[in-house]
Amino acid sequence: MSETTWPSPAYFTTSDGLRLAYVDCMPTEPDGSVPLICLAGLTRDGQDFRYLLPHMTGRRLILLDARGRGSSDHADDFTTYAVPVEARDVIEMLDHLNITRAAVLGTSRGGMVAMVLAATAKARLAAVVLNDVGPEIPAGGVDRIMAYVGRRPAAKTHREAAEALSAHSGSDFPDVPFQRWLEEAQTFYEQTDDGLALRYDKRIRDALLA
Repeated sequence: MSETTWPSPAYFTTSDGLRLAYVDCMPTEPDGSVPLICLAGLTRDGQDFRYLLPHMTGRRLILLDARGRGSSDHADDFTTYAVPVEARDVIEMLDHLNITRAAVLGTSRGGMVAMVLAATAKARLAAVVLNDVGPEIPAGGVDRIMAYVGRRPAAKTHREAAEALSAHSGSDFPDVPFQRWLEEAQTFYEQTDDGLALRYDKRIRDALLA
């Protein structure tokens, strides 16, 4: 799904005053299952799940842009970019939508939020699916994250960024066509006159360092 066809988000306001965005995908023929809340990785947003949507036609999917990411507000206090606070945001979104119980699909950072929810709000969860995350994060993984988070890419165009993504990860994912790498770059970087800009608050890096 391209950026131009991505649905306009809805919003709710958190208890600390941030306006957070989400896309609520209602099925035309519901299968009766509980809604699935999709939580993206550290610097990503709800668009991470755009390729999942065609495979979940009977279930209601709610794709959240966590605070500081995508179309959601950036926090004045960067220390609120913390997993427990982001878990609280999910509960407040459920309350806003009058959803008593939901399943959660969490990728990477979203999986960490899902684990906190499982520990602190078990009654609100029907199931948890973890993707690309576990209970421990190795030091090497943290080093890889810190090498890029909060920093604009050296690439100046979406095509250059796609070429860099392909060169870096293509050997691990040899069947991914170049167009797919280009879609990633177009989705998660904004083209400006002086290069590519981040679509998340760069102070997420400060939160990690703190």
